[in-house]
Amino acid sequence: MSQIRLYLDEDILERSFVKALRNAGAEIEADLVAQQAQYERLAALNNLKMQETA
Repeated sequence: MSQIRLYLDEDILERSFVKALRNAGAEIEADLVAQQAQYERLAALNNLKMQETA
């Protein structure tokens, strides 16, 4: 009986770990999307400044 409990505990821990990894991956992806959007805004502003000075 204790062996079954051990397997269940390991399974729960593994599922929790996988869920945590997925959540971390989603957060990293969201950060990358936000950084890309910021880069694109800055590039657009830079292009406007270059046009103003040309």
